[in-house]
Amino acid sequence: MTTINFDNLIGEKGSLYYCNQANRFQLGRLLFEVVEDEKDGYRSSMKEVKIVDDNPPTQNILDSVIIKNSEAIEEGYDIVSEDGFVWLTFGTDRSDSYYPTFIFQTFAKKSIDDIKNLIK
Repeated sequence: MTTINFDNLIGEKGSLYYCNQANRFQLGRLLFEVVEDEKDGYRSSMKEVKIVDDNPPTQNILDSVIIKNSEAIEEGYDIVSEDGFVWLTFGTDRSDSYYPTFIFQTFAKKSIDDIKNLIK
């Protein structure tokens, strides 16, 4: 597995594919894993991002996205669609300076058909 500095990917565009593996996401032909760094029993933060596969199947595309610095947490990244929808946020939340928190949070985008069915 190769470790990558995600700062070098800020602003890059790609294709986000469906992936239901813990702390993993797929952009194009790369499967990434966000690794937690457990410093002690109470604190945790993001240790690194690794490329775990450079040739996964590319089925079930979700959206065209761009990699950005996170707006939700101080030290992290957002995977955002062209319409501004945040699909994924990951990194270290330091809103509590004594207890940093590892974040890997995905969001589901509802289609207009999904919304219409839910309001009936």
